Amino acid sequence: MDGTVYSKNQTNVTIPFSNNISIPEIDKNDHNGLQVFLSEYVVQSALLASQLDGQLQVNITNDTLPQGSPVQLNTDSLNLIFSGLTKKYGNNQPCYLSCWADPSSYPKVSFTEGGAGISLTSICSLYAMTITNEWSLAVTFKTTLQSQGTISVNTTSNKVFVSFTNLAVSSTSIITTNIGSQSSSLLQLELNLALAALQAVFNNLLAKDGFSIPQLPYYQFTNLTMAFHKGYLEATVNVDAVKLYKYYKNLDTGNVFLLQTPEELSDVEWSDNLSDEMIF
Repeated sequence: MDGTVYSKNQTNVTIPFSNNISIPEIDKNDHNGLQVFLSEYVVQSALLASQLDGQLQVNITNDTLPQGSPVQLNTDSLNLIFSGLTKKYGNNQPCYLSCWADPSSYPKVSFTEGGAGISLTSICSLYAMTITNEWSLAVTFKTTLQSQGTISVNTTSNKVFVSFTNLAVSSTSIITTNIGSQSSSLLQLELNLALAALQAVFNNLLAKDGFSIPQLPYYQFTNLTMAFHKGYLEATVNVDAVKLYKYYKNLDTGNVFLLQTPEELSDVEWSDNLSDEMIF
């Protein structure tokens, strides 16, 4: 098994990149009971499968922006990035941005000791509301989003916190414009200024709650660790069985008996006529 993720909706897919990542079978320096290693190749092939399924697309409206966003999706705010919006559509008209992964490219993923990086080339169309309440295409552009981030773990709460270390676009180019001439280099500069401000907003939101690790019945996870290495992510955790006591009532005899995990009913107490379990 080479770790390739395929979509069940796609057949005869040729993966445009190879798996050159070597991950360890075990980390002998870590003493947790469960160790998981995730290759960057697995993540990259999963993103490719999502792209081929048409899932890497999004419509961004004001409602989807985080609270406190310095950029609003209306003509007044976006006119600083796309000059000519207010002139064509008027002041304070609503806008939305429709983006999808460029089909001529594919997502690129990189794991290093410093964190994770994802590069995604997208095509985006900006629409604005006209004074007659109709959506009108303002501009379409192509750009590559470069995102880098890292993770930290709170071992007390067993929560994982994600933070962006960089959000930026590169290789920006105008495809079509209905609001007058637009400079690709100026657009890239303005987008990067907006992303720098949004990065701080995203990080503040991500720092509030974090992500809790899944819990399983009868088991307790402690001492969670996560770390990026060259080509892979390592996550380890100690797993302890939790002893639960379940009581059942044999409705034939009226006897109440104790059942410890793992669940093994004694022949003496077995009956097809049992009450629902009662956990204490």
